[in-house]
Amino acid sequence: MRILISGRVLATPGESGAAWAVASWVLSVRDLGHDVDLIEPVAQPLDARQRAWLEVVHRDCDVRPVPLLPDDPVPSARLLINLSGCLPATRAAHIRRRVYVDLDPAFTQAWALAGDDVGLEGHTAYATVGLALGRRDCPVPTLDREWHQVFPPVPLSAWPVVDAPSTGAATTVGHWRSYGTAFLDGEPLGQRAHTIRQLLDLPAAAPLVVRPALGISPDEIADLDRLADAGWTWSDPGVVAGDPASYRGFIRSSRVELGFAKAGYVTSRCGWFSDRTAAYLASGRPAVVTTTGLDDALITGEGLLTYKTTEEAVVALQAVCDDEPRHRRAARAFAEQHLDGRRVVGDLLERTC
Repeated sequence: MRILISGRVLATPGESGAAWAVASWVLSVRDLGHDVDLIEPVAQPLDARQRAWLEVVHRDCDVRPVPLLPDDPVPSARLLINLSGCLPATRAAHIRRRVYVDLDPAFTQAWALAGDDVGLEGHTAYATVGLALGRRDCPVPTLDREWHQVFPPVPLSAWPVVDAPSTGAATTVGHWRSYGTAFLDGEPLGQRAHTIRQLLDLPAAAPLVVRPALGISPDEIADLDRLADAGWTWSDPGVVAGDPASYRGFIRSSRVELGFAKAGYVTSRCGWFSDRTAAYLASGRPAVVTTTGLDDALITGEGLLTYKTTEEAVVALQAVCDDEPRHRRAARAFAEQHLDGRRVVGDLLERTC
């Protein structure tokens, strides 16, 4: 089957995590034996930086995005997988099956309710990495749509298990802020900054070095001072993970992921699951992550552990340190059971096609 995927790669040169998030869908479809092309709408011809980034993504991820100008026809296919509504569905009306994949649960719905065009209209099916969306204890509205829950897929061959360094740190990669605060029923959906501010004592109490790669603007003077005063150290993601190969290497050089979900994912209990965490787990790296309302049946306390408070995060990190080999095996086992791209995409195709 010929499948078309639309996702944002060229719009954000240097965003290696975003590139891998999109590339993982392409590689997973390819691993299933389907013909697949990646397209990305662009307003004008690529500039030099975007052309260079395209070649870097092709080199490191074995995926080549095809820029689509406003007057360019959308190729024919049996199915469109439209990541975050990147391609206006009106341009793909000739494709019979059009699946919208929500990568930003709670925020997507809040923006839509506020009148922002997030590209929802015109699709034949809807999927989300918000694993609790539609559940009674999740306050996020479904917008009168049936949402198919889906894990972020990982092409396991691209993320093999490698030995973990004994002196590695607890790390993650992300932005202090990704965009402005959204509102759902008058309640703010905050950013990663709002989550970490509640965890300022964490590095001093953790049983291993905590060194996230965080993109923080120099203008965040007050927060930078608070972090420094509390003993936080961090890396520049543009330096340590500035291309997809370095991003993968950074994850492999870590002992464990200490993930900080955006506050909006936490307060909405949408069950957001991170494609970055998926890469850590596939690499045999345990993950200690902020709880976002994941189904309790998924959390075994081995390989993947969640926390709400500094104290819970420290306990989880200590549990990993006490028996790292067991947690590494469990991390990879979780990835093989739940995140294997062939299984994730194959299941989605069965449910939506």
